[in-house]
Amino acid sequence: MKRVFLWMVLTLFLTSGPVSSEEKSSAPRIVQKALKQYGVKGSEGFMHTLLGGSPVDTGQNVQFLAGELKQVETAYGKYMGYGGVRKVVVSSLTALFFIVIHYEHGPLFSISTLYGEVGKEVVVGFDFHTEISKLEGVSPFFD
Repeated sequence: MKRVFLWMVLTLFLTSGPVSSEEKSSAPRIVQKALKQYGVKGSEGFMHTLLGGSPVDTGQNVQFLAGELKQVETAYGKYMGYGGVRKVVVSSLTALFFIVIHYEHGPLFSISTLYGEVGKEVVVGFDFHTEISKLEGVSPFFD
């Protein structure tokens, strides 16, 4: 049942049509800013901006995640933009954002965990995979 639901979610992502400016603006400001930096400064700029001021903002963590994104770029090509923004409110201070990051040759599914008051939140978790069913932390919300 869980696998069927994950495939339904994947189908929703892939068939949701063109990305509107309203959908893009529904991503939190910190994520929008980080993705803008990705287009300008690459994966390291993206990770520094995304995790800046966060408890997980360590040089080692940023370098590791930037390296992982570079591997995606090697397989999928150049970063092209993002879309498919979905928000799951976990509590008054915690929200998950599912965002599809577009490359020349395929999508990358990501999940960002934001903590704090709206407009002041920081990213305390970021995970991504080329297969949505392999993202850690997704399954509890789809059981």
